[in-house]
Amino acid sequence: GNGRELLRRLAALVRSGVNVVVLLALTDQGRPGYDPAMAGSVAALGIPVFACTPDLFPEMMAAALRREDIGA
Repeated sequence: GNGRELLRRLAALVRSGVNVVVLLALTDQGRPGYDPAMAGSVAALGIPVFACTPDLFPEMMAAALRREDIGA
Protein backbone atom coordinates (compact mmCIF):
# COMPACT_ATOMS: atom_id res chain seq x y z
CA GLY A 1 0.00 0.00 0.00
CA ASN A 2 0.82 3.65 0.05
CA GLY A 3 2.46 4.30 3.42
CA ARG A 4 2.59 8.05 2.99
CA GLU A 5 -1.15 8.19 2.27
CA LEU A 6 -1.89 5.91 5.21
CA LEU A 7 0.00 8.24 7.57
CA ARG A 8 -1.74 11.28 6.08
CA ARG A 9 -5.17 9.72 6.63
CA LEU A 10 -4.33 8.56 10.14
CA ALA A 11 -3.11 12.05 11.05
CA ALA A 12 -6.35 13.53 9.70
CA LEU A 13 -8.40 11.10 11.81
CA VAL A 14 -6.44 12.00 14.94
CA ARG A 15 -6.85 15.74 14.25
CA SER A 16 -10.60 15.25 13.87
CA GLY A 17 -10.82 13.63 17.32
CA VAL A 18 -11.07 9.96 16.33
CA ASN A 19 -9.51 7.61 18.88
CA VAL A 20 -7.36 5.44 16.59
CA VAL A 21 -5.77 2.23 17.93
CA VAL A 22 -3.46 0.00 15.88
CA LEU A 23 -3.25 -3.69 16.76
CA LEU A 24 -0.20 -5.31 15.19
CA ALA A 25 -0.40 -8.80 13.74
CA LEU A 26 1.11 -11.82 15.47
CA THR A 27 2.90 -14.55 13.56
CA ASP A 28 1.89 -18.19 13.93
CA GLN A 29 4.68 -18.42 16.50
CA GLY A 30 3.09 -15.65 18.59
CA ARG A 31 5.65 -12.96 17.74
CA PRO A 32 4.68 -9.53 16.40
CA GLY A 33 4.89 -9.43 12.59
CA TYR A 34 4.94 -5.84 11.36
CA ASP A 35 6.97 -3.06 9.70
CA PRO A 36 8.86 -1.40 12.57
CA ALA A 37 9.43 1.84 10.64
CA MET A 38 5.72 2.22 9.83
CA ALA A 39 4.73 1.31 13.39
CA GLY A 40 7.10 3.98 14.67
CA SER A 41 5.68 6.57 12.28
CA VAL A 42 2.14 5.74 13.38
CA ALA A 43 3.12 5.88 17.07
CA ALA A 44 4.75 9.28 16.43
CA LEU A 45 1.26 10.54 15.55
CA GLY A 46 0.21 9.74 19.12
CA ILE A 47 -1.62 6.58 18.10
CA PRO A 48 -1.29 3.54 20.38
CA VAL A 49 0.43 0.75 18.45
CA PHE A 50 0.78 -2.66 20.07
CA ALA A 51 0.67 -6.42 19.72
CA CYS A 52 -0.38 -8.71 22.53
CA THR A 53 -1.61 -12.15 23.31
CA PRO A 54 -5.38 -12.76 23.49
CA ASP A 55 -5.30 -12.92 27.30
CA LEU A 56 -3.83 -9.38 27.52
CA PHE A 57 -5.97 -7.92 24.75
CA PRO A 58 -8.92 -6.65 26.86
CA GLU A 59 -6.62 -4.85 29.31
CA MET A 60 -4.43 -3.36 26.57
CA MET A 61 -7.37 -2.24 24.45
CA ALA A 62 -9.09 -0.67 27.46
CA ALA A 63 -5.91 1.27 28.29
CA ALA A 64 -5.55 2.40 24.67
CA LEU A 65 -9.18 3.53 24.51
CA ARG A 66 -8.72 5.50 27.73
CA ARG A 67 -5.64 7.06 26.06
CA GLU A 68 -3.39 5.76 28.82
CA ASP A 69 0.29 4.98 28.30
CA ILE A 70 0.18 1.45 26.92
CA GLY A 71 3.92 1.13 27.47
CA ALA A 72 3.28 1.18 31.20
